[in-house]
Amino acid sequence: MSAKRNTFQVRAVSLLLLSSIPSVRAYAFAGGTGEPNAPYQIATAEQLISIGSDPNLLDKHFVLLNDIDLDPNLPGGRVFTQAVIASDTDEVAPLYQGTPFIGCFDGNGKVIANLTIKSTLSNHLGLFGRLAAEASARDLNLTSATITGSKNVQVMGALAGSHFGSIINCRANATVAGKECVGGLVGYNAGVIVDCHVSGDIHVWGNEVVSDGGGGLVGSNAGILAQSSAHAKVAGVGVIGGLVGSNKGVIWKCCARGEVTGNDFLGGLVGRAVSGTIENCYSTANVSSEFFFPHVGGLVGFYTRGTITNCYAAGAIHNGVNEPEEVDWGGLVGWSIAGGPAITYCFWDTTASGVQQSAAGSGLSTHEMQTAATFDAAGWSFESAWMICERRDYPRLQWEGIRCEE
Repeated sequence: MSAKRNTFQVRAVSLLLLSSIPSVRAYAFAGGTGEPNAPYQIATAEQLISIGSDPNLLDKHFVLLNDIDLDPNLPGGRVFTQAVIASDTDEVAPLYQGTPFIGCFDGNGKVIANLTIKSTLSNHLGLFGRLAAEASARDLNLTSATITGSKNVQVMGALAGSHFGSIINCRANATVAGKECVGGLVGYNAGVIVDCHVSGDIHVWGNEVVSDGGGGLVGSNAGILAQSSAHAKVAGVGVIGGLVGSNKGVIWKCCARGEVTGNDFLGGLVGRAVSGTIENCYSTANVSSEFFFPHVGGLVGFYTRGTITNCYAAGAIHNGVNEPEEVDWGGLVGWSIAGGPAITYCFWDTTASGVQQSAAGSGLSTHEMQTAATFDAAGWSFESAWMICERRDYPRLQWEGIRCEE
């Protein structure tokens, strides 16, 4: 009897120990083990949502097998009140308090449609609440996403609220609205974003204190943006930019189109440049303000530090205030310290903008802006960065793949 009792006790202890080890849990994914060479395979909305239900999954590798529709009107659909994955756990503090995603998410070129998040308290909204420095997301398309926060909710984007890792080749068509750090793709970026593109509507509630505002691609950038674009309608209070609201990072070979509307720091590409680098970029976004004392620029609304090189603006600029002396506005830059000494080889179209002055840059006619010799003389590279269809278009970035018809 003693031997049988001991055998039973050993088995019981073994089962208890095994049940306490997270790695033995069987997840209902379509396949894979979550390792780099065998990522968990996601085939359904339920499998996607389940990633956010267990912190033990936040360091795993995933790949989409199918397009996924998260439409709340479909059977089993829902309106989320937090980020789907790696959500913020503190509904009061603005700083992120949750467990970030540190794994790899491969969209495999598939689509996640109709992601809908509505929050009155939680910050850091998006498919991911936070992507950590070790995390990566790639080859993912988000369509018809709606991320809406109350006037107290901040740090939000269709893909991620805040981001410190790498995002490569992602697309988003989104409507995003919140207090500040509001972006079409990412709210706050301190990582690397390459080859990403956004369309949609971005609205910033803002507040009386100047905040980081919002942008078509990223709300506030302290990382690297490269070969990316936004074609969006960006509007609201505070710092508003066609691509980025507030910048202190690197923006390289990027562009913005669409509309920028607001009341204070408004730029076709960047609302406010506080430091960092902007190089080989352009904006054709229309910029307008209906308020007194705004800082409005075709490329940058308000510049304090950093370098801006080989850039141009060619959008219309509208000042609804009848007294121009009440407005810091310019075809390229609305306001800058000491005339923007670190803003070099940059231009704006005086005809298209309707503005003859700027705190920095050189104003040119449309004809001059569509002539290669203008930019050759300034040392722009038509070998590695730019191309131009002369007399028909402004310079365009080579990664856009534009072809000049004969």
